[in-house]
Amino acid sequence: MSTNLNWICNMCNLVSRKLAKDLALCYWRHRRTGKTGGGVNCTGKGLRFVPENISPLTTTLVLARNDISALQPNSFRRLARLQRLELQNNVISLLDAQAFVGLWNLQYLDLSFNQLTYLSPEAFSSLARLTTLNLGYNRIGNLDPDVLVWLPSLQKLFLNDNALPTLEAEVLQRLPSAVSLRLDGNPWSCTCLIRPLWSWMDENRDRIRDV
Repeated sequence: MSTNLNWICNMCNLVSRKLAKDLALCYWRHRRTGKTGGGVNCTGKGLRFVPENISPLTTTLVLARNDISALQPNSFRRLARLQRLELQNNVISLLDAQAFVGLWNLQYLDLSFNQLTYLSPEAFSSLARLTTLNLGYNRIGNLDPDVLVWLPSLQKLFLNDNALPTLEAEVLQRLPSAVSLRLDGNPWSCTCLIRPLWSWMDENRDRIRDV
């Protein structure tokens, strides 16, 4: 029993040291103050999970091009100052409804080039200040109208290159009035189901990008 406990402790220590070493390579200095903590760049570090010991002073976090497959509840709970979060080019297929809890100041979120097929209606419920949401190049086949109700500050929404056959009228009605939308690269249905989308697009040509 003692041998097993020692082995487990040793493994935990090794994992902790590796995470600390990897994370130490991520930090860059704040451009104005010269102090560590303004931004953290962990691009291409082979990370499978969101690191837990990121400074709470961080305002920009880049986790692009890693091997993260899921965002668990409270993944960023200590990062209340975060304004920009980049998660593009991972393998994220699971996005828990509570993953972004605590990110009250987040303005930019990039989830492009992942493997998302579904978004919980509460997925972005903590992101009232979000202005840019990039969901391009995923596998989303349906968008629940309630996903957007939490995003009153949204200005740019990227839904391009997903698996959307249409967008329900209710989804379009809940878009903030100032939002610009990118929709190209989806397999749009040539049936009556597409009518609400085409009507909305015809009335909002100035808000549609690259369709």
